[in-house]
Amino acid sequence: MLVALYTYRKSLYTYRKKKITVSVGAIAGCALIVLVGATLGYVGLHHRITNLSGPSHIPAPSPLAASSSPGASPTSRCPHPLAITSPANGTKIAHGTAGVIVKITACGLGAGEVGWLFDYDTGDDSYNFDGNGGAIVTTDGESTFADSPIGNSGDINKLTIITLVLANASCNQALTELQSGPPPTILPTTCLITSQINVYVTYP
Repeated sequence: MLVALYTYRKSLYTYRKKKITVSVGAIAGCALIVLVGATLGYVGLHHRITNLSGPSHIPAPSPLAASSSPGASPTSRCPHPLAITSPANGTKIAHGTAGVIVKITACGLGAGEVGWLFDYDTGDDSYNFDGNGGAIVTTDGESTFADSPIGNSGDINKLTIITLVLANASCNQALTELQSGPPPTILPTTCLITSQINVYVTYP
């Protein structure tokens, strides 16, 4: 009888121990499942937040198209189609008979355009033809012209204005016709003065 009671109690204890072990295992398993689920949920939530706010989902601004300034126009490479580059303004010429070397730059001459040179006499306001009474510049580039004589006999430090004229076909024709008469005091309206240099002439 005692042996049977002891065996019964031992079995009951073993059963309870196993039940407790199973319960603890079950609780631990449930806790592990909850922990894993929470971790996966956090990872999923973090992934969703990252995808929504991460820089890879922010659209890059489209580049602005390059535009040119309205109304801008390129600077002309020939601001002065005809210009006197020498002598310098205010040059004194000690011997009118020897004259002076005139250097001219031409750039961008149009079809039929040429350059005429005059010595403007401030005593009688006349334009005296240089270059034997014809155009001295006919093409673009640099040219040199010996302006001699310049002035009139008896001049002493007298102001004379070396004048360069741009002539189109109409002006060229008008100037050609004027050569047969006295030096003009007024140039044809189709002629354009592009450069003037003041020189002071002494003509012994």
